[in-house]
Amino acid sequence: STTSARFANQDALEARIAESTKSRDAFELMAALQEEGIEAGVVQRADDVNRDLQLEHRGHFQTLRHVHLGELRFEHSGIRFTEHPRRIRTPGPNLGEHTQEILREELGLKEPEIAELVESGVLV
Repeated sequence: STTSARFANQDALEARIAESTKSRDAFELMAALQEEGIEAGVVQRADDVNRDLQLEHRGHFQTLRHVHLGELRFEHSGIRFTEHPRRIRTPGPNLGEHTQEILREELGLKEPEIAELVESGVLV
């Protein structure tokens, strides 16, 4: 009935909670607890999140086409800004897709240096 009593009996309390909840569906248990005014939420796995109707309704996912992998579903950040709509521009680069560009523009390598790295097998 008190915080100190709960801490003193933490192992026994957790064992009782585990025993009384292990056979219940996590989402049904969450709803039952919430109906009683207890803040509760399911710790979801990736496949649960992908089927979450509320996230779907809020536009939390975006489908993009990857050149090699086909259509893929991407999850947006949970943060939303009114004046800046969320958008994922690309499904991600292919292996080595931007390597030469980065070597030139960010590291200042010249074409002969890059060609030497490619020829020696250092770069993809």
